[in-house]
Amino acid sequence: MRTIFFCCVQSLLLTSLANAQPSTRAIRDFDLLGRWAIECTRPASPANEHSLFSLTSVGNAWVLNDFGPDYDGMVYRIVDARRVAPDKLSLRQVLASDEKVVLDVIMVKDGERIRIWSSRTADGNVLVQDGTIASARDQRTRWAGRCGERRAEQPNSPPE
Repeated sequence: MRTIFFCCVQSLLLTSLANAQPSTRAIRDFDLLGRWAIECTRPASPANEHSLFSLTSVGNAWVLNDFGPDYDGMVYRIVDARRVAPDKLSLRQVLASDEKVVLDVIMVKDGERIRIWSSRTADGNVLVQDGTIASARDQRTRWAGRCGERRAEQPNSPPE
């Protein structure tokens, strides 16, 4: 019985790892891992979000969005990532604290800068389209630059 249980657990882990590989590869190829901010030298705030893209030791991808000390960090599991253009990466993100919150995001990259090109909820509510925030007339999303270390592959990333 114990052997069957461990075989099932191992099979699930291997399946999970196999499914994570294409997303992990897309995130690595896009060179998204690490910390990004509009102004790296200033602390995180609603006007200066810091985002940390990381991989766990088993290959799961996460993003932590930090809006400063007055706000809870938003941790998302990246359940799918794929290149949709040479300068764009599509991410499906699930909020770790509430799996009903799902975002489909496209990041655009220009050298060492990234920004959100589009974002919509799973039910189709458009948050950002063509780099413009839907709720703010003609306000473009801001470019974020890479801060500090180049890669973030940490075994102590958000929980599995």
